[in-house]
Amino acid sequence: MKKFISFMIILLLLLSLAYAETSSSTGGGGSSAMPSSGGSGGGGGSSAPLSSSGGGGSGSSSSGGTSCQEYYTCPDGSQVEYCKIVENRDDSGNLVGAGCACKSSPSSQCSTTTPASSGGSGGGKGGISPISGGAKDKYEFYDKIGGDDEGSSNYQFNQPNDIAVDSSGNIYVIDMYNDRIMIYNSDLEFVEELDANFNEPRIIAIDKNDNIYVADKRDSWGRLRKFDKDGNVLLALQEPGMPQEFAEENDLVGILNIHADGIAVNSKGDIYVADGKAGRDEPERNRILIFDSDGDFDQEFTDSEFYRPSTMAFDDNDYLYLNDHMDDRIVVYDDDLDYVEAIENQGFHRPSDIEFDSDGYFYVVDKFNQRVEVYDEDLEYYATIAGNGAGNDNDQLYFPNGIDIDDGKVFLVNHKNHRLSIFQKKSDEDNQESDPIETEPDCPDDCEWNGEVCLCKEELICDGCKLNDKCYFKGTRLKIDSKENFCNNNNEWSLQKADSLECQNAYECQSNICEKNQCGKYCEGCKASNGCFPFGTRFESGKYCDIDKSIKEQKSKEMSCSNDYECSTNVCVNNKCISSNLLQKVINWFKNLFS
Repeated sequence: MKKFISFMIILLLLLSLAYAETSSSTGGGGSSAMPSSGGSGGGGGSSAPLSSSGGGGSGSSSSGGTSCQEYYTCPDGSQVEYCKIVENRDDSGNLVGAGCACKSSPSSQCSTTTPASSGGSGGGKGGISPISGGAKDKYEFYDKIGGDDEGSSNYQFNQPNDIAVDSSGNIYVIDMYNDRIMIYNSDLEFVEELDANFNEPRIIAIDKNDNIYVADKRDSWGRLRKFDKDGNVLLALQEPGMPQEFAEENDLVGILNIHADGIAVNSKGDIYVADGKAGRDEPERNRILIFDSDGDFDQEFTDSEFYRPSTMAFDDNDYLYLNDHMDDRIVVYDDDLDYVEAIENQGFHRPSDIEFDSDGYFYVVDKFNQRVEVYDEDLEYYATIAGNGAGNDNDQLYFPNGIDIDDGKVFLVNHKNHRLSIFQKKSDEDNQESDPIETEPDCPDDCEWNGEVCLCKEELICDGCKLNDKCYFKGTRLKIDSKENFCNNNNEWSLQKADSLECQNAYECQSNICEKNQCGKYCEGCKASNGCFPFGTRFESGKYCDIDKSIKEQKSKEMSCSNDYECSTNVCVNNKCISSNLLQKVINWFKNLFS
């Protein structure tokens, strides 16, 4: 009996190796550990590169699967919108195929290679909102942790994703692709690493009692846990409807099966979790899950207008401020979750985080515009932090993703240049020159002083484009009648341009990128002469797209590897490429066995 069991184990192992070899000829294959996209999802054809207009290959749910980008151009080339995963399953529920499809036309495939970006790999200049030409002199650079490149030392990060500060001024940074949370004191000195077996931690929040809430990605599920300040687990939340007994028996306690894009805790300790992205079996959920302070599920809140709810913040009245990410707006609800107002048409481009400071000022991380917009307690524009294009200079951000404010300092994690940037508000004395003029000045001809500003005739008031009695600066990107427009140099509204059209500035382009006077695309993968290809794509030339966005030669027998696609045989076992001769012997052995 023991010999038979041993034989079956060996047989299963050999079968898996043989399957990996035979499947490598039909595409790239799902990668085994692609942190940024969950696996390449296959080449979608023979061993030729993945088509820029087709969906991903089949992949398997246990080895990567399909990865759709957030932005794409529909087949008619006229509309940029959300690209979702469409899965095909057999009668038993097993995944047999997956691809990326248009939100408005599920039967149409879409490109998986074009996330719209203001910065791009070269750090291009971002778009301009109606108020980004305003006050950039009210905050100044203070310090930073990290550098231009990724790393894993105590003062380095690999795509930090979020940040929170506790009541003692300790700074918690989610170091996503190093699977850890780094803690620094108020002097920016490393204290310790919060070690809780994290798997791509993504979101962090700290309540008034210094309890820590962390959402991470556990395989293809989402997990959310609550820790005390010593790192002890206090709560492990699970998706509503999952029986506790079932969760315990199947080791699913703490599993929410969601993509947590935001966590916020109100003054009563109620826990709000934003579940806006695609779920495991559901393309869109657009909901907020609410738990009480004991972790018991209370209710699910949604709104028909939601389009990817993500980060959240509460004001002193427990009003909920919700970042409706894909609609580029902030929605406000009262403490009964009744709609109050929306902060919109501000030129936001995919805001990633929001926060209040101790004075009631409201901060919006305008991610793809590489800046932070600050509003006063009346939600009137106050100042802009950075907004000088994507880059590594001290006064620049590069895809800012998370924010917290403490003691006058603004902490911002930058996803793409792997750093924590810190700004501080200038003193009242420094900002005095920006205060309103108290004495009546000499106004230009045809202008009158109204006690605050010089009011001039219409052509002197608006040096830009007018809309609904408002004046917008040149370069403003704004949706008008459901179409994306920009304010051109002739003070007129023009439709944003598709890729490959001539441009002078990034704000003219749908992709918000203008390179060599041509609208272009940001490539979250490898650029090649015939397009942009996702990580893990295998080419006929014997090369592959690596995670560092470079195209490299495939590896031969016994060379070290991390993913199957790195090897010429498409099989990586125990971090070594398996030789094709061994695989061929296995295949021949099976042929002889069953012939």
